[in-house]
Amino acid sequence: MNNENLVSTASLPPVTRTRSGVEFCPGDNVWQYREGVKTVCLRFDTLDVDETLRHEAKRVLMWYAENTSPSHLVNSFSRFKHFAARIK
Repeated sequence: MNNENLVSTASLPPVTRTRSGVEFCPGDNVWQYREGVKTVCLRFDTLDVDETLRHEAKRVLMWYAENTSPSHLVNSFSRFKHFAARIK
């Protein structure tokens, strides 16, 4: 199975909601929304990783967006971005 098939079999929903009900599109390369007093801005287009890893990062971080605080989501993305820079 090639990487293209992996991405297509585990597709992201067109829209999802944070735990407080804010809607966003997880397939977008920029997640930007305001939840409470926190502005979330995750730029997946700045990640220097292949498309499969970017897609899987979105799947994992989508769970964090749906189930944890916006601060925890932003911190998790930041930690992943640092990890991705180190594996290159």
